[in-house]
Amino acid sequence: MQASDRLKTVLGLGDVVALFPVLKDWSTDELRALLRDIEEYASVSHKAIDRAWETVALSPNIFLSEALSKTVDEYRDEKKIEVMQIMSEISSVAMFYLNQRGIKIPE
Repeated sequence: MQASDRLKTVLGLGDVVALFPVLKDWSTDELRALLRDIEEYASVSHKAIDRAWETVALSPNIFLSEALSKTVDEYRDEKKIEVMQIMSEISSVAMFYLNQRGIKIPE
């Protein structure tokens, strides 16, 4: 799955501080859609990470080596955490502006 244009826009900003002036001007509908995009992107990303991990982890040279297997498992976990950290930062700013408008998530 490719990121939506909304998600690409915020990912291109580089850091969480840069999100505030941009998301401040987004409409309520855009912010809600961004939250949906984030949820879908994180889910699809995690599935893709799992598929890649499975391909590598089940190869005989990895599967039969405790050290290599552990390394591959740790790498998968790190990548999933990285996705969640980035998506959480974006979600937090979007929810901040929705909450300022009196909209509680989840509704």
